[in-house]
Amino acid sequence: MNNKITLYYQNYVQNFREHPAKAAAELVLQILFLIGWGCFFYMVYKDFTNIVIPGKTDPKSNIYWDCAEIIVYTVVYIYIFFRLLPMMFAGGKGLRRRAYAFLISAGAVFLISAFSLEPFIPESWHEVEFTAFWAE
Repeated sequence: MNNKITLYYQNYVQNFREHPAKAAAELVLQILFLIGWGCFFYMVYKDFTNIVIPGKTDPKSNIYWDCAEIIVYTVVYIYIFFRLLPMMFAGGKGLRRRAYAFLISAGAVFLISAFSLEPFIPESWHEVEFTAFWAE
């Protein structure tokens, strides 16, 4: 494992020496990728600690629906993250592949607001209930 990390680092430094502008662009894409996904995981953390775990939500919505929606988009976006991670950080990938991974991540940001499971809500979940059975 240590040899792989050392080899990755040596290739990274060599790439900076040979193509400084391209390597800098790749580094910027990688940093923005990590910042963006870090913000997403922080948002998921806040959703889980404020809504799912306490089991309470606004009086205008249904706690079970909110929890289901949070869990579904968390699973979907974690899947997307782990599919894009090798594209962004694997050795030997070009700038084009890293740019594609970054653009897919940026596109996913805009889809999270449009992502809704509204058509799949059962009729029993249309009534307002803001405290879950696991809440204190």
